[in-house]
Amino acid sequence: MNQLPDELYDSIMQEMNQGDNASENEFFKSALKHYECALNLIPIPQTDWEIALHVYTALGDYCFNLEDYPSANS
Repeated sequence: MNQLPDELYDSIMQEMNQGDNASENEFFKSALKHYECALNLIPIPQTDWEIALHVYTALGDYCFNLEDYPSANS
């Protein structure tokens, strides 16, 4: 797998951390925005980057916790 530049990786991780913090405090819409922002920062094709696994997992957990099972499964 390719390696992201440090600055881009740090930006993605910052969004992920903000999403995690929002989710822990039950600000779910804010969490979703941060996770989606993190995903949008990953170069296309996103599946070529290891960090995408973490973002997709966070999005799946988010949907599962809100009992949106169809979205969590896709």
